[in-house]
Amino acid sequence: MAERGAEAYPITPPPAAEVGTARLDSSPEAEFDTSWTDDVPARLRARAAPSTVLGKRAPDDAPTSDAPTSDVPTSDAPTSDASKYLRLASGERSDVILPTSDAFDGQMDDAWDLDDAQLYSGEALLLAPDASPSHAEAHAMPRTPAVALQHTLEALVREDDGHAEPRLLHRVEDERVLRPAALHQLHSTLRRCARDAKMYAVHAPDVPHTLLDLDATHLARLLDVLERTMRAMLRVFSPDDTLGESVMASLTGLVAAQCVLVVLAHERLPKHLFAEELVELCVATLKAPLERLVVPLVEARASGTGPLADLATQLDADPRPDALRDIDVHFHLVCATFAQLDEVLAMPTVGVSDALLIACVYVALAPFYAQDTEARTAPDEAPTSAYTRGAVLRPLRLTGLGVLRHLFTHYPAQRVWVLSEVLVSLLRLPDLRAHRREFRLANGKKIYALTALLLQLVQAAAAEPPARREQVHAWIDEGRTDTPAPGTNQSEVHALAHSVARYLAQKAAQAKLVKNSQELSYASVVYALLDDLLTLLFLPDWPAAPLLLASFCRTFVAFVHDAKSSVDAKAIALDHLGVVAARLQRAHAELGARRRLRPLRAVAEAVADADIDALHDREQAVYGVAHRLRMHAMPDAEAAAVFHLAQLGQEVVTALDAQRDVPADDPVRMALAAIYARIRVSEPGTPVEAPVVPQLVLSSAYMVHTPQLIAPILRGANATALATRTRALRALGNVAAVDTHLLDDAAVREVVRAHVVDTSASVRETAIAILGAYMLQSRAARAEYRAEVTARAMDAAVGVRRRVLRVLRSLCASEEAYADQLEVVVRIVRAVHDEDVGIQTLAVRTLAALWLPAPADASEEEAALAVPVDVGAQLLADVGAWVRERPSPLDAFLRRIDTADAGVRARLGALVDALLAHLFAETPTDAQIVLDRLRVVQLLVTAYPAVLTLLPYVSGAESPEDVAVMEEVLRIYVHTVPHLPRTARAFAESLEQSLTPLVSRCTLRPDTPALEALVACFCAVIEHQTHHSALLQRTFDACAARLTALAADATPETPLDRAAFLTMAMSALLCRYGARLDAEIHAAFDALLTLHTRPAFAHAALAALGHVLCARPALFLDVRITHALDAALGDTPAAQHVVLCVLLDYLESDAGTDAAVPRAVDAPADVLSELRGTTDEHADTGIASALVQRYAPAVLRATLDVQHAALQRTALEIVQVSVLQGLAHPLQCLPYLVALETSEEAPLRRRALGLHWHLVTKHATLLATHYIEPMRVAFAFGVAQHTERPRGFREDDEPVALFQGWYGMVREQRSARHAFLRALVRLCEVPHIADCTDADVALAAFALENLATLEYKVLDEPLWVLHELHRLHAVFGMQVVGAAERHLRQRGPSPLTDEEDAGDDSGPTADDATRGLALAAVVVQAVQALRSHLQKLYKLSNAKFEKYLADGRPERLAPAHRTLADPRQVVPALALTRVHSDSQAVAVLEDLVDAAHDGALDLD
Repeated sequence: MAERGAEAYPITPPPAAEVGTARLDSSPEAEFDTSWTDDVPARLRARAAPSTVLGKRAPDDAPTSDAPTSDVPTSDAPTSDASKYLRLASGERSDVILPTSDAFDGQMDDAWDLDDAQLYSGEALLLAPDASPSHAEAHAMPRTPAVALQHTLEALVREDDGHAEPRLLHRVEDERVLRPAALHQLHSTLRRCARDAKMYAVHAPDVPHTLLDLDATHLARLLDVLERTMRAMLRVFSPDDTLGESVMASLTGLVAAQCVLVVLAHERLPKHLFAEELVELCVATLKAPLERLVVPLVEARASGTGPLADLATQLDADPRPDALRDIDVHFHLVCATFAQLDEVLAMPTVGVSDALLIACVYVALAPFYAQDTEARTAPDEAPTSAYTRGAVLRPLRLTGLGVLRHLFTHYPAQRVWVLSEVLVSLLRLPDLRAHRREFRLANGKKIYALTALLLQLVQAAAAEPPARREQVHAWIDEGRTDTPAPGTNQSEVHALAHSVARYLAQKAAQAKLVKNSQELSYASVVYALLDDLLTLLFLPDWPAAPLLLASFCRTFVAFVHDAKSSVDAKAIALDHLGVVAARLQRAHAELGARRRLRPLRAVAEAVADADIDALHDREQAVYGVAHRLRMHAMPDAEAAAVFHLAQLGQEVVTALDAQRDVPADDPVRMALAAIYARIRVSEPGTPVEAPVVPQLVLSSAYMVHTPQLIAPILRGANATALATRTRALRALGNVAAVDTHLLDDAAVREVVRAHVVDTSASVRETAIAILGAYMLQSRAARAEYRAEVTARAMDAAVGVRRRVLRVLRSLCASEEAYADQLEVVVRIVRAVHDEDVGIQTLAVRTLAALWLPAPADASEEEAALAVPVDVGAQLLADVGAWVRERPSPLDAFLRRIDTADAGVRARLGALVDALLAHLFAETPTDAQIVLDRLRVVQLLVTAYPAVLTLLPYVSGAESPEDVAVMEEVLRIYVHTVPHLPRTARAFAESLEQSLTPLVSRCTLRPDTPALEALVACFCAVIEHQTHHSALLQRTFDACAARLTALAADATPETPLDRAAFLTMAMSALLCRYGARLDAEIHAAFDALLTLHTRPAFAHAALAALGHVLCARPALFLDVRITHALDAALGDTPAAQHVVLCVLLDYLESDAGTDAAVPRAVDAPADVLSELRGTTDEHADTGIASALVQRYAPAVLRATLDVQHAALQRTALEIVQVSVLQGLAHPLQCLPYLVALETSEEAPLRRRALGLHWHLVTKHATLLATHYIEPMRVAFAFGVAQHTERPRGFREDDEPVALFQGWYGMVREQRSARHAFLRALVRLCEVPHIADCTDADVALAAFALENLATLEYKVLDEPLWVLHELHRLHAVFGMQVVGAAERHLRQRGPSPLTDEEDAGDDSGPTADDATRGLALAAVVVQAVQALRSHLQKLYKLSNAKFEKYLADGRPERLAPAHRTLADPRQVVPALALTRVHSDSQAVAVLEDLVDAAHDGALDLD
């Protein structure tokens, strides 16, 4: 296995025979005893192998320590107690790594078993336990490590002087350096000597036990040898060439550096021994492998690329090659050396020069700028290598953070430079780019390493020099009032935090905000940093977080108030101000909820009120926090405690400075001086509870407060820039979501109220959301603002309407007054007919939650909407009275509910029973109330006929109101009689007796729906309940006889009287509802056709024929009726309306449910007949399809007849039935539906959009290829509606494109979106330039205005429009310019002398060719005007457009924002020049040619 590993990556050293003087393993070689195991964790000692060799295991036949060798000196080498710790043997290789390194064999020791929270909470890095030996072990040792070290140093000096055979040293490049084995044993002895000094001072005071007890000359010689060793290893280290030798050389150099650092870390070391050059050399020894091997290998493993990618791949091998074991040992030694360097730099007696400080900073920052790895092994699986774990660089980052913290603490002059190095390289941080938060907190949350780095540095700066502290104390003791207080160190800390915040905020304001996750900008850095600061805001061990957060907020406030700040800068500022204000407000609310918590006052407030107790409370709170932090005994915790105390001192000194005019014996001044004196000596405190920390933060002098943040937000809400207003309203929304009383402030309330009618849809939506939340909390606000919010339910923007509906849904559950609840429910019911499908669905779900049982997936809010049955019935009745639209949205809602659910059916029945009980119990005198309630019952019965079991009341009909009531009752009977039980026979007979005289002596008008309801109910009672067929037959025979006589006697001059009209209507209705024989129906059909030929009877007979045709659809195939219908469709609008009513009546009766005689819900169907296609339903469906296809042109033309509203509505009803039943081809209906979408009547637009959406959901692929024809039909419809040129937009609250609804259906798919926009652009093309007319110009303007006012969501849309307009210019524009140049050359010089002649239209009329060419030129100029308008509107530079032309897809996901103060500015100024006279035409052509020559027209 070792051989295969060596072949895969040759890092195993070659044999000693092949290496010259540059090798590190020259014989003789050394062997050491097992005393090193004292430094190995107990759980790893059993696994330690003394024969561990660098890169491989020693052979089994290697000589042991007990075997004598002839190479052992007998005279030169002294025999002393040093042999206890140092024994040499010639049989072992000199490159043996002592078993001390076996702790790093790929397994994790105690230190590396620490979890992320321990590693990243500032705990010391421990590579081997430093526990003192037991008492028994101490007495068993005859000599101390210092004695062994003394003998070793004596032997080392003799060998270095050449007085002894070299056993500890060997030559590398003509220099004597320590052997690796001797070096490792020396490091172990040094560490034990430093560790056990105190213990041996007690148990063996008479023998040397510290380094200070040794000869300083020998220590100097040792440092000299170690220096030579490190330099030699640095010269050999070259991982790019010889990786194996470089790793071993680096191992030796790192151990030598550790030995040097152990010596230099000793307290009271003689100054002549401490050389800064040695520390610099140690840093260089550490820097080389860190930057050239460790970091590149980690990055290669993370990214899979780089020069070490092959080695990174081999690390995943299972089993891992033994040759790669050196890499793990090397990594752990790098970490150990780095930790030892941190210990030396932390010593207050160590001075560091600028050069050394710079080197240390770069080494400490290197792990932060490297891309770390992720774990690739299972959680319960041991990693195969140190590099295969997740977050390999975490210990290096931890140690680097400690180094930076210590340098920042002890060298104030270099703080600005260190921070600058961190800030200027932020965009290189891989964790920010990958959105990986690796720094784990004690509470389990994570933050970015950048946040921890900046805050640790700021907290480290709080360490105050003793001289400055004494200066402040002297000023306090002297009580001088003529000089201000000297500046404290905390003032500089505040300035440092402010500089960091200002730098990052300004950088973020200058750069664009990147939305792509693969990019990184300073704006993204600021967003990430502020998010972390809010996480750390109230954690006691991060006191710099609120300081830095307050500095950011003050910078953002300055951005908002600065008129020169960019829109992006204000947007970023407002985003964060709103989030921070919301967090602070929530903290205040949480503290207010703690009743037993004693509030802490700010120092300034306590001094102003002379509240000495408050000062002592604050002092004790700070001491308690500091004491709790110091209990951790961690460096970062100590820095946090110092920061808390320094901040208290800063506030005390500031208060004393403000009290200079107060006498020295003033109690408050004396209390402040005593507090600062106690801070000076750092009195211990009692640990406090966690809620004290938020109080300390919120009451600190440097902290910002919510009113300070709300003021700039209100200022931004009144800005002219749309982006600023939008962000400001969102910020207010964030605060309002936390503080329900925010709008109690009149200023805030008026700002929100004013933006309910803002020109921007997004601003209106946010304002309504804020106002709606406030209305839920305040009953007075509901009454005041309900009308304003409800009025926005008709807003042009879909998002605003959806937001209003959600607010209304919330209000519906919280309204207490019935009238207010009714108003809200009516508005929700009307939303069922909204043009947006999502709003329709939301409205239906809301109403279902109100009146029906809650479904399984209902939300808590929907479940809270349920009302009692009696209240629901009352609401239904009153809503039915309020809603008068036709078709009724309440009917649409009831038809969309699922009546298959048993609970829904039971609830519907309960509602009907409640309605009827209220109706007859109250006995209202107003017929309108009865009518309204009966209409609601009729709607419920229509939705589910079996819901009504009995209606024991029938009313006479005298007045028109009574007739309407009777009509509703009869329609209810029509639906319910087929479902009455057999026990209702008595009721049915009484009902028949009541209806018979109404039929035999009918007083109703023949052309009213009441007569149809009467006959339908009469026939239904006889057919389904009483079965008195004789009565029905007699009635029909009487009517048929009169009809036959009327047909025989009528002449062309016979007038139509009421009796004749009633006879025709009654006969036809009995044919339709009475289940007559075919012979009887045909006889009545023939008689009615005869009467239709009489001019006075034509319309009445045709209406009666409609009922007969519904009874027998096959009669539509009769040639006579076909001629009659064709003739009527070519007649007057009244005749056309009658025909359309006939067709609509038949199509509705032929729909899925037969409205006249419904089949019972539980009635079995003839499934076999339906499958065979032999039922009447299939035949009727074929007839319906044939009728629609035959009369579709006439029906579709009628849909655009704006002069006759009744005809238009009926035609649209036919189109709706045809579309929903699939009777008409989608491409045949689409142009007319699109035209109706541009209508000025909102109900027509909504219905057309609904039908269009239905076609899109069914035939999206088919419709995606047809855009031009519907656009032209829509333009023609606009011409018919307007006397002037039709505009491409509709004037609502803001201009809305006429094709906005259509565009919303195709926007989601990029290909369909592009095809739609391309079709709009193609409308501007003129097939024949010379034949261009005013209509072509109007069509082009219509298309261009649509393109300008369409609502674009992403930049890909306006860029694509510009792309298509560019292509249009390149082809059509060039043709027009060329034709204009040729035409002007043929005419000769222009007769125009000044501009006045060009505008004069009194001259001779231009010929057709000249005028057509001039009109084409007007189109080209209008296209150019739109291009310039779009570029300005969406801030699209020429460079961005050219990039889009080159790539085709960049920035397609970037949002598109309009830059305008007034939404009406979205309409472009096309400047359509009128062309009448010849001079005007020539002027237009010359202007076009001049513009082309000047480059104003981009025709390339």
